[in-house]
Amino acid sequence: GSSLPSSSSSSSSFGNQEDVQVREMLWGNDTTMLRALPHTTYDMILAADVLLFQSAHEQLLSTLRHLSTPSTVIFIEHTDRSSDNDGTAYPQDLINFLTLLQADTTRAWKPTIVVDHGRHLTLRIDQEPSEMEPSSSSLR
Repeated sequence: GSSLPSSSSSSSSFGNQEDVQVREMLWGNDTTMLRALPHTTYDMILAADVLLFQSAHEQLLSTLRHLSTPSTVIFIEHTDRSSDNDGTAYPQDLINFLTLLQADTTRAWKPTIVVDHGRHLTLRIDQEPSEMEPSSSSLR
């Protein structure tokens, strides 16, 4: 079977580790925080435990719009912390965020649950290419 590279080979396998940076980010349109980021858009956005506070979902979505392009892949790791869910249904905070994505008319979000371990979920969010972007099948 395959295994992850050891720490001594991770730099060559995954690129320059100095390219990966962790930053504090308050969701929304805080221009001070957005300007402090090293880039204006990102190829990948990783987030964990950001869906619990449903009052911040709009700000989270605004930040994702601002930092992503149609080719950005977003992963949100979510743990259901509600006491009323036995792990057989998606948590309400996740459902509410998915509903918000679906209602967003500015982007064609394509969310997929890629890992589902009951109370622990991983959400992958891609974007449908816009009508203006040629698809790979149309390129010759």
